[in-house]
Amino acid sequence: QAIRSPKFAYLITFCAILILRLNFVVMTVNAQLASFFSGATVGQLSLVFSTLLPLGGFAAPLTALLLDRYRRWSYRVCLALSILYGLCLAVPRADSQIVAFVIISVSRQLTYSIV
Repeated sequence: QAIRSPKFAYLITFCAILILRLNFVVMTVNAQLASFFSGATVGQLSLVFSTLLPLGGFAAPLTALLLDRYRRWSYRVCLALSILYGLCLAVPRADSQIVAFVIISVSRQLTYSIV
């Protein structure tokens, strides 16, 4: 009964698309950085990304609050963060990339918590 519900189909579709997108970004970040920047900048930004990605766990209390009190909004926030980090990654500036890295780490926490 629950598996055939529209809510279940929405959850499966939502999670599949966002997790696939998030994993694609994580796997291709170095190639994306290499296409925008050169030399030491790529290495420095890659190190920043590697450092920031696990720090998304610090957003766990906020994620728990969002999922507990505002369940429907958690999907909207997750989608908005995904769009926002996509836009930031498209801008070939180091500061924009760092903002995207922070958003990705928080978005990753929220995306996997929704599942």
